[in-house]
Amino acid sequence: MSRGAAAKQAKGRRGKAEGDSGEADRLHGRPRGQAVLAPGDIPVEKDLLWAVGDLIQMEEHLWNILGDCELRAEIPPHVSEEACRLIDEIRALRAPLMKKVVAARSFETWCLMKHAISAVYRLGETVSKLAGEGRIDEAREAARAMRKALEIFARAQILSAEIEAALKRRRGCRRKTFK
Repeated sequence: MSRGAAAKQAKGRRGKAEGDSGEADRLHGRPRGQAVLAPGDIPVEKDLLWAVGDLIQMEEHLWNILGDCELRAEIPPHVSEEACRLIDEIRALRAPLMKKVVAARSFETWCLMKHAISAVYRLGETVSKLAGEGRIDEAREAARAMRKALEIFARAQILSAEIEAALKRRRGCRRKTFK
């Protein structure tokens, strides 16, 4: 079942549960009206992780376009300026979403987490492309690498929290942070 179909099905179930005076909510031990994930849904945090990865990739693609010498010569200045404004908008959207996914705030740990998210995303893209080309064994290998990257992401989360705590304890630390 597609994610969209699963979401519609889940929305239909939520609507029924909310319409019966909270009986289903009471039976499930959750606050009244709280959404329930359908069996095929992924957690919101994972959706946010992928959304942040998409935004990072959008930013990278725009930078690649602007950095391509052949393309840069052909792109009118007003288009380049608009691309730079779009990059700023992407970053402005990405930062608050990323804050919901990672605890890191100092520059180095923030970038560590951004690159970890990007690596997971790129490996997911690689799996999809390889599978689409019928290169199943390579797709499986890339999927294993993606799972490992997710594990590294989780471990980097813990490490960055420990680094952040150490930086806060250190007096006079004036590191660049993202608030």
